[in-house]
Amino acid sequence: MHCNICDNANESITKRGTSIIEVNCPICGDYLITKEADVDISVDTNESAKISSVLRARSIGGLKKFCIFNKLPEGEIDIYIPMTKDMILNEYPKDVFRRMELALVNIQRLSSFSGDKVAFTMFDKPIMYPEVWDTNSSFFILKMLMELGFVEASLSIPTDIKITASGWSKLYEFQSAISTSNQVFIAMWFSPEMNPASNTIHEAISACGYEPKRIDVVEHNNKICDQIIAEIKQSKFLVSDFTGHRGGVYYEAGYAHGLGLPVIFTCRESDITNLHFDTRQFNHIVWTDEEDLKRKLINRIKATII
Repeated sequence: MHCNICDNANESITKRGTSIIEVNCPICGDYLITKEADVDISVDTNESAKISSVLRARSIGGLKKFCIFNKLPEGEIDIYIPMTKDMILNEYPKDVFRRMELALVNIQRLSSFSGDKVAFTMFDKPIMYPEVWDTNSSFFILKMLMELGFVEASLSIPTDIKITASGWSKLYEFQSAISTSNQVFIAMWFSPEMNPASNTIHEAISACGYEPKRIDVVEHNNKICDQIIAEIKQSKFLVSDFTGHRGGVYYEAGYAHGLGLPVIFTCRESDITNLHFDTRQFNHIVWTDEEDLKRKLINRIKATII
């Protein structure tokens, strides 16, 4: 069989189904895709290497599968996460140091124990978050990891990669800043009419074991913008509701994205057509009432937050 994202033909690839195809690829990992989207993705573009990197990392992390559509279906789906090509590309880290850190996380997850050697073959180029399929793009990230002393390897394919003591220290530093945080920052419109939705978002976050934090209920003596930045930096992820389309919500979501923090986008159905162009490509939870919002938000947190 054949994977259109990486252009790999391999006997270990399987495709199942009719309108939605399930793909198990040794390069891209496991994902689902509609027949229409499968035809539209081409390995000839640089985008395909980035898409493959995001998909492979999700498979390594054991996260719920993405299903790729040309246009998102209506409603929330529990068995997979609907995404478009552009939405997946938005999950690809833009900063080279962030790509290096996430490549190190991939190697850690592939390691069976501390000191284990992880095999790196032509099938594994996406774990280095390359910008293009050219092997030199993957080697660039591997070379960064080697020169900074985070891994031991040779700059060749195949090779074995072993995380060094410095690498494990870097992983601890990188992951502890996120994983030890239990705080979730809420960005939304400060309006009495949004109080029921705000309470629902608090309940959904708490139900998943996290501590919700909204800036208007945080005691502080700093400038409001400085306190917002401080609270976002201390958070594990953000829930941003765009109902009302306040500029501050767009700013806070964008700032969190720049830090590499996950952002869950939500918006009331009656206001979804007013979304700004810059955020329309993200997979928003579209909610009709508070009960609908709570159910969908709990499902999204459980599906996407590690």
